[in-house]
Amino acid sequence: VFEVIRLETANAEELAVVIGSLVDDAMGAVAGPVTQQGAVAERRGPAIYADKRTNSLLISASRERMAEIKELIARLDA
Repeated sequence: VFEVIRLETANAEELAVVIGSLVDDAMGAVAGPVTQQGAVAERRGPAIYADKRTNSLLISASRERMAEIKELIARLDA
């Protein structure tokens, strides 16, 4: 799922760093299944980018993770 969320009061660049850090910490060092070559495949987490011009966050995440991220944004953008 991809969404653009325009922020009211928070700075998009700062919030992208905070949310990205929190999401990374919540996911931990999660490794995926081992590939046929013996390498551990990484699971991709959400991608969060800031658009400075519009003070918006561009987010790509699973539906479940998106709901969590949006709730966190709502709390921090107050």
